[in-house]
Amino acid sequence: MNFEQFLRRTHNVEMLNSKQLRQKWQETFGIRPENAYSCDYMRKHLSEYGRYEQEKAERARPKRRKYAPYPGLTRIRRYKGEDHIVREVENGFEYRGELYDSYSAIAGKITGQRVSGLTFFDVGHDSRWEIDVNGLRRRS
Repeated sequence: MNFEQFLRRTHNVEMLNSKQLRQKWQETFGIRPENAYSCDYMRKHLSEYGRYEQEKAERARPKRRKYAPYPGLTRIRRYKGEDHIVREVENGFEYRGELYDSYSAIAGKITGQRVSGLTFFDVGHDSRWEIDVNGLRRRS
């Protein structure tokens, strides 16, 4: 529901009489309104419900990933004297023959604790070497 629809809904609610408001209340909330509810009270809550539904729909939109895999790219990270090699593939990240959804999952497996994978593998910084699809070493 966009803002114009919200205004139309609010305006429509303002035009309803008591009987129509009670019917709208039951349609919207699925229960009969209490007899003590005034028309102003029902108008206010029906209008607010429209705003709440809009905010709920905006929160439900899927969040974008901050980092999308670049298939073929390989990252190398030395941790406690051991090199850890991660290949980015089409549907995630490959580490020691297993497929992972994120760098964080791999970093957690390596360190044994919750760690930001982007920080652990220094994604987006110049301090680590990467091997691209052609096998050439380059800075990230």
